[in-house]
Amino acid sequence: MLGRNESIHRSPVFSTNNLMKLTIYLVGDVDMDRLRAELARWLGHQKPTPSILFVAGLVGPSFRVQVDALAAL
Repeated sequence: MLGRNESIHRSPVFSTNNLMKLTIYLVGDVDMDRLRAELARWLGHQKPTPSILFVAGLVGPSFRVQVDALAAL
């Protein structure tokens, strides 16, 4: 799920150490155990403030997850 963010994650300017807040928007049934495991893998020891919101829909019907991240550089 978070694999598409790997190019951002590998940026010389950005790292998960810079993350201050994550807002995750979810549509439909979501495996929360898998989500938590993916977040733990992606974030490592960093623990930004998370908000997880279930919404009726996103920009298109095929979109099920949106992640907004706030980072301090």
